Amino acid sequence: MRSNLARIYRWTLMLSMGGTTMSLSTALANIQWGDIVTSFLSFFLSLLVKILLSGGTQGLV
Repeated sequence: MRSNLARIYRWTLMLSMGGTTMSLSTALANIQWGDIVTSFLSFFLSLLVKILLSGGTQGLV
């Protein structure tokens, strides 16, 4: 997850500083969205498991 955030930050920094001639769409295409989705899903599932294990199922209803 951290490497994905670092990659996004690097792209954002390069684009905002104008240090690259690449368009925004090209930069977005180079971001590996699969990694981001996988990281988000694993985070969400681990959070759900923690809630269920702690017996806090009332908060889900």
